[in-house]
Amino acid sequence: MGTSCRSSDQIIQGEQPAANAIEPPWFVDIFHRHPPDGFQSGKRDGLTYFVGSFDLSSRLGASPRLAGLAKLFLPSPRFLFIGQSTCEFCPLPKDRSDSDIVATVFALLNETRAAAALVLNLPWGAPFLGDDDNRRSRNLLSSLEHSRFEPLWGDALWYVPIDFSSTEEFLRALPSRHRQRIRRNLKARHEVGVRLLTGSIDLISDRDFDELFLLSENVVAASEEAFVHISRGWHQEFFARWDERCRLFLYYVGDKLAGFTLGIVTNGSFIFKTTGLDYDISRKYRLYFVAWFHMLDYCIRCGLRFFIAGQSNDAIKSYLGAISTPTVHAVYFRNPALRWAARHLKGRLGFGLPQRGGP
Repeated sequence: MGTSCRSSDQIIQGEQPAANAIEPPWFVDIFHRHPPDGFQSGKRDGLTYFVGSFDLSSRLGASPRLAGLAKLFLPSPRFLFIGQSTCEFCPLPKDRSDSDIVATVFALLNETRAAAALVLNLPWGAPFLGDDDNRRSRNLLSSLEHSRFEPLWGDALWYVPIDFSSTEEFLRALPSRHRQRIRRNLKARHEVGVRLLTGSIDLISDRDFDELFLLSENVVAASEEAFVHISRGWHQEFFARWDERCRLFLYYVGDKLAGFTLGIVTNGSFIFKTTGLDYDISRKYRLYFVAWFHMLDYCIRCGLRFFIAGQSNDAIKSYLGAISTPTVHAVYFRNPALRWAARHLKGRLGFGLPQRGGP
């Protein structure tokens, strides 16, 4: 299998990267063309958004008081989300001021008649972003707070700095109890064959796509952390538009496709985007562990600086040696009672951020 470590960092002609966007612009663009199932989406003044009915209480397990208030005051909640669920951070237009962005959010809130607006996944000191992007997000959060938005912690984003020369060295740095169990889970690694495909138009046939989509749906069905369901159309357009920055790893046991991992190489990082598994095979061969270390090996061979492993599965990613960096949301409720509750009871409801600094 070739390593395919050729440079993938160049800016394609016509691209206009947004602040916080660690993915290529074409990847960001797919979402507003193919929103999650049950939602509508669009793009306004450089912001991607999606809107639809959403049960806020399903995402507020740590804030049961607010969940109860949400059910009382939002019996049929319609939410406006700023950002998107397929990007790690909320992409922000570089040519728009913070006040312009806030004004656009309120305009969309009125046009969509949503009960609340939620700005998703602003970075909070992410080490693989530049200082300008991290500063921009903090400044925008301040502007949102001045406009009666309330901040709340989002899901952690997990990453591994590639500051080791081998996965053996990486393993030696882990706690001994983790290291021993991981080694046991990697015993079947030599029985798993790996094939690498890099992005080019028409590389994936319709039959290949159907198989990959089925494997990805297996993971969605098994997950308890799914925020929204990404449409089949999104996946189809991804494979129609992917470019040389993409890496598709196919994992085989014998001649049977047991799973895949899909990522993007850009700006010195491998960004793990999605996976699919045949659980009957993957559980036997501990494919999640095998794929994790295969991707780390790839990062080492290609001289990359970070493996960005995405959100969700916090416990297992921490166990496998990843580090978390926080994300922050900001929410505005149209209902005055919920705004009052979010502001005055924030300590009890799980809202608010540290008064000084942050990670």
